[in-house]
Amino acid sequence: MNNNDGVKDAVINAKRNNINNVHFHRADVGKFMVELAMKNEAIDAVIMDPPRAGGDEELLTSMCKLKPEKIVCISCNPETQARDLAFLVKHRYQVKGIQPVDMFPKNKSY
Repeated sequence: MNNNDGVKDAVINAKRNNINNVHFHRADVGKFMVELAMKNEAIDAVIMDPPRAGGDEELLTSMCKLKPEKIVCISCNPETQARDLAFLVKHRYQVKGIQPVDMFPKNKSY
């Protein structure tokens, strides 16, 4: 699924569920968050699902400047997730829970 499909599906799901207080943006998340932070925009929540490399410092710094009430971090790399969470904890956030999920249960080497 490309980004266009994801935004299209999100809009359809919001309409189906009568959700009117959400906005969807199709953009590079790093650049987008930096732009929002420069404009001192207000956001309530962030759902973060970065590539294996995790979030870069510019993205995480911008996110902290925006001060969302809640950040949900999804990751397929525990090392970079630990690094990103440490950064967020250092900047006023608390880890309230972690839920591991095996997304590829059939790909076991044992």
